[in-house]
Amino acid sequence: MLSLVRRTAKILLLESNNIAKLENCLIEKFGATKYDIDTAFENASQESTIIFIVDKLKPSIRFNDAKSILVLQTQTDVILSCIINAKQCNLISSARIAPVMLIMRTFGDVEKIIDKIQQKHRCEVGSIDYLWQKYSIGSLIAFTEKPLNKVIKMSDLYEKGVYVSENYVNLIEEFRIKGFEYLNAGINNKDWYELEIKIYDRYSKYRLHYQRLLKIIENLELGLILGEAWGKDGALIFLYVQVYRVRLFTLYKPEYIKKILLGLEHLDDGTRIVDYDLFYNKKKIHWTDLKDRKGSRADVSKKYRKEIFSQLSEETIDEVLKLEKKILETRD
Repeated sequence: MLSLVRRTAKILLLESNNIAKLENCLIEKFGATKYDIDTAFENASQESTIIFIVDKLKPSIRFNDAKSILVLQTQTDVILSCIINAKQCNLISSARIAPVMLIMRTFGDVEKIIDKIQQKHRCEVGSIDYLWQKYSIGSLIAFTEKPLNKVIKMSDLYEKGVYVSENYVNLIEEFRIKGFEYLNAGINNKDWYELEIKIYDRYSKYRLHYQRLLKIIENLELGLILGEAWGKDGALIFLYVQVYRVRLFTLYKPEYIKKILLGLEHLDDGTRIVDYDLFYNKKKIHWTDLKDRKGSRADVSKKYRKEIFSQLSEETIDEVLKLEKKILETRD
């Protein structure tokens, strides 16, 4: 539900006295793609390798020292073995890897998270560019407020990073176990919001609505679902309707979550397919409580729906639209 840390692509530095030929070899023989520094990180997954080709592999290398930046959708050891097997080693004078970069999700004061890491590890704090230049082993920890299941640009990262000499595998394991300890340090250990979402549907297709809501929560990394259960709600005196209740644990304010829910109540054509009620501390959050609302409920819902879909991955949009089609098929 809420990813706290992930590894970026590994970086391989190659020195060559024939940069054009090495670049052409990697593109034609191994399917590499050429990018600039920002788009390289955007188009590289955890399983990729970003290759920096330089004319001189100095102890200290800056991003802009690279004469060519390529991305290969495979691991570093596979690339090196393929180069050897293809008998292209003559194109490479020297090689080394850069520190593995880990990206940690943050809320609040990043400096307090950095302080927490310093309390537990021997490390160095500095700009990402500086730390990347200085070290050739170990791990470089970067920070972002963006959801980690989205494309992370260099511009999305906090200005400072933390270099730790430890192996990245050990650090990832620690951050996955104690990630919330670091996350909470950034928000001064304030309480999370525990919200209750009630789903109403007179056609009783609760499972479809829940699946749709879950995909949105997961893709936007809104928080953790602590529980779900059936319940009854008093619509009128002596009249109870069935509801499906979801408990959400989140750092986002209730008003923000209400915007998400309101944006999911209507489709693009204005058709209302579900009611989502939101409660915080047993108090209902009404759509009229939203400060930036303008127009009717349907107008506001359409606006928020557009904002939601602009943040979703194409895969999630496709899955949500398919669920909405199924929901419409259940109507009279």
